[in-house]
Amino acid sequence: MIICKKGFNAPVNRWFAEPLYEFGRDILSEKRFKETGLFEPKAVSKLIDDHENKKVDNGYRLYSFLFFMLWREMFLGKQKFNNFKTCNGDIKLYCC
Repeated sequence: MIICKKGFNAPVNRWFAEPLYEFGRDILSEKRFKETGLFEPKAVSKLIDDHENKKVDNGYRLYSFLFFMLWREMFLGKQKFNNFKTCNGDIKLYCC
């Protein structure tokens, strides 16, 4: 008998609706995204608003942003990336 491996879907939408709502809003705030210099804060806020208003299911995008921001703060602290340079099509980030 062959059994195929199957994944499972995490209940990301429920997490953002209830237990992670305030935490997620704090971590994904425009202020914190401005501090990074990596993302357009208004675009991330729109992802959150569209998700909350059930226009678009952005649960997994928000989950990815949430854990990126937590990783960043844990391992890089409050460093800001504001020098982007390209080299052969690759983006290089330089910390200030």
